[in-house]
Amino acid sequence: MVQSDALSQWEDHILEEDNDNEDVILLPKRLFINVIDIELQDKLKERLGTDDFHKAALETLTTMGLPPIKSALLDWEINDSLIWYKGRVYVPNDVVLCREIVQTIHKEQLFGHPGQFGTVDLVQRDYWWPGMVKFIKSFVDSCAVCQQMKINMHPTRVGIQLIEGTPNVTPFQVIAMDLVMDLPISDSFDTIMVMVDHLSLKGAIFIPCTKKLDATQAAELLLWNVYKRYGLPDKIISDRDPRFAAIVFQETTRLLGVKHTMSTAYHPQSDGESERVNQEMEIYLRMFCSKEQTEWSSYLHMAEFAHNNRTHLVTKNSPFFMIMGYHSRPLPMAFEKTSVPSVEEQLNRL
Repeated sequence: MVQSDALSQWEDHILEEDNDNEDVILLPKRLFINVIDIELQDKLKERLGTDDFHKAALETLTTMGLPPIKSALLDWEINDSLIWYKGRVYVPNDVVLCREIVQTIHKEQLFGHPGQFGTVDLVQRDYWWPGMVKFIKSFVDSCAVCQQMKINMHPTRVGIQLIEGTPNVTPFQVIAMDLVMDLPISDSFDTIMVMVDHLSLKGAIFIPCTKKLDATQAAELLLWNVYKRYGLPDKIISDRDPRFAAIVFQETTRLLGVKHTMSTAYHPQSDGESERVNQEMEIYLRMFCSKEQTEWSSYLHMAEFAHNNRTHLVTKNSPFFMIMGYHSRPLPMAFEKTSVPSVEEQLNRL
């Protein structure tokens, strides 16, 4: 069977006599978005039986149905003994269950201890309960790991110099580049090259390398990690690191038709976009590698995903969503038992 593409799903698409899509049954889109593992689903159903709000809503929906005029009930539906509010699962009034959901998402490697705004956004993609925003903010404020690892994000210092934006941008059209060096050696790496989408999408790419990296290798990393995904950028912004200032790097970007701008000695913070992402990445690695600091390279891909899956305050969407057009499918909150030790070990690391 041939996989359907965007054209074959066009509303004016005319079916031919020999069409191998006739027997394909498309499931509702919501089933691909809200994925709840069996263990959590059982807990929700168990708690719903004693929830007064659930009883009242369930009775109204099953016996009376929706009223003839628009009302708040229009946003509710029942599916598999669960109540859904605007496509999100209603969580009953149970502090332990609410805390378990928030804690699992907030502390997950894939999300990397986001702040109040980020945690609220991630939880409310799939769940809803009255007062959830206040509950989540209180939980994040009391997170001991966040208090210990995160730095003051509002220090008293000179503000970052703004760089003029560009309309009608594409992913990684303008890149901010930086190097985070002198890390503990991890799988032969001691440096991270950070590439940040400087304009509207705010995505990031984290590349392990070494501080022995020269200008030629820096240019190669640019091609291997950006060009293969998004094509050539129009512009690169960097600090005055010798690798970026070298004639080899300058000539390479010139021949490729990429404009290269370096921060000046008087305005070293003009590359503030990558500096901010550097701090976020370092905090993530500090949280998950504090006891095994030489393992940071194995967590780097998760740090990149966590950044790109987090809603940005400016765009009000995650870089992943801005580029792909959908939210990533979350991992189950619990896994079934397996008889394959290597699989169990791998899943335990997630």
